[in-house]
Amino acid sequence: MLKNYLKIALRNLLKEKQYAFINIFGLSLGMAVAILMMLYVVEEWTFDKFHSKSDRIYRAWVKEHYEGEIFFNTVTPFILGRELEANFPEIEKVARVLILSNTIRKGNFSDQEMVYLATPSFFEMFDFPFREGDASTALNGLQQIVISPDLAKKYFGETEVVGEALDIQIGGEWQQYQVSGIIEKAPGNSSFQFDMVMPFENTKTFVSERARSSWTNVFPETYVLLKGGLDITSLEAKVAPFIDEQVAKIYQPGEYIVGFQPLEDIHLNNDYPSGMVAVSDWRYPYILSAIAILILILAGINFVTLAIGRSVTRAKEVGVRKVSGATRMQLMQQFWSEALVLTLIAVGIGVLIAELALPYFNLLAEKSMSLSYNWSTLAALLALAIFLGLVAGIYPALVISGFSPILALRGYISKLGSNKHLLLRSLVIFQFVLSVFLITCTFIMQRQLNYLQNKNLGFDKEHLITFPHGVAPSG
Repeated sequence: MLKNYLKIALRNLLKEKQYAFINIFGLSLGMAVAILMMLYVVEEWTFDKFHSKSDRIYRAWVKEHYEGEIFFNTVTPFILGRELEANFPEIEKVARVLILSNTIRKGNFSDQEMVYLATPSFFEMFDFPFREGDASTALNGLQQIVISPDLAKKYFGETEVVGEALDIQIGGEWQQYQVSGIIEKAPGNSSFQFDMVMPFENTKTFVSERARSSWTNVFPETYVLLKGGLDITSLEAKVAPFIDEQVAKIYQPGEYIVGFQPLEDIHLNNDYPSGMVAVSDWRYPYILSAIAILILILAGINFVTLAIGRSVTRAKEVGVRKVSGATRMQLMQQFWSEALVLTLIAVGIGVLIAELALPYFNLLAEKSMSLSYNWSTLAALLALAIFLGLVAGIYPALVISGFSPILALRGYISKLGSNKHLLLRSLVIFQFVLSVFLITCTFIMQRQLNYLQNKNLGFDKEHLITFPHGVAPSG
């Protein structure tokens, strides 16, 4: 029976080529836009959640009250990590991270690169897979470095370069570092985007011991891994009196506060000052999700509107089929089969359009997203196609299939046309309102972007240069 329904559905689509093209094109275009937007939303919502211990990782922050002002930082003193690890058994590991801009040289070729300085525990706390080398020992030697395949190709022309050496200018001097590991490129939904990592202890070459022991010199980010089953609130309660004791010569109790922010909260929480990782706005994913849903609604309304427009022809078909002995349930299944065939084709074409447009969307969004065809993705697309098909086929399946043969063949236009036209007008008006709303929002965002790009900053940015120094204060 199902085979027969599908055969008739395909036959009707081939017979009504113009109707099928308009329906499939509109729905597939809406699907493609929605897929691209939801890719962006999913990436934003899953930031840093791919780490297996992400629910136990926290970033330390410092808030200082000084002379009536509050200094709030997510970069912390050098000494904080050492003291937390040594004095609080609730903490399993501590990782400190610092980002510098350094000149890298191989032979006669040199270039400026962003270099991460991290403690060995960094690769134990965070899940960044190694292509070559051992994560547990890659940063044990002071003159060892871990690089990405992209950086290896840039300086060596190949990726199998473990044991090779690079010259790095650090602390004003050239030093030679040996490649101890090749690490896979960090995924797009990672706060850490690096091509080179070197041991954190290299900071001793350009940061004085006084600065490294000071509670007022904030420079690296400090991450802690809490032991399983423990609550961060209880740790903060224990840390507070300890910190008060450490800074008693400089601050009164409560004037120097150390707190902890969940790793999974960092990317979409701009209530905290940005440190060394980029921070987005939590509202963007919700706005884009709403737009994607509205676009799908518009495409669905267009589908239903066209189906209602063909209802006169289909009503006559219903009359003929009922006279021939077809039941209402069979007619409902037939109409829904046609709608499902249309939506499945539209979803397939929509995925193809999204795949073709993805490189341009990545360029626009400054992302490196990709469509992954795993079982969960395919199940979601199939569920969406079925849902849209069921919704789009509601009118012909529930309304047209219920017409009596005599009414359908003789008096449909005069006796039932008013109901059809009322529903049609309602859908068109709703579709028009949504379209105007989306177009208005587009123009507003475009004007905002133009304002941000063309606003007079009060200086000529074309004649200014910056010099990255990468040296912390020594006081």
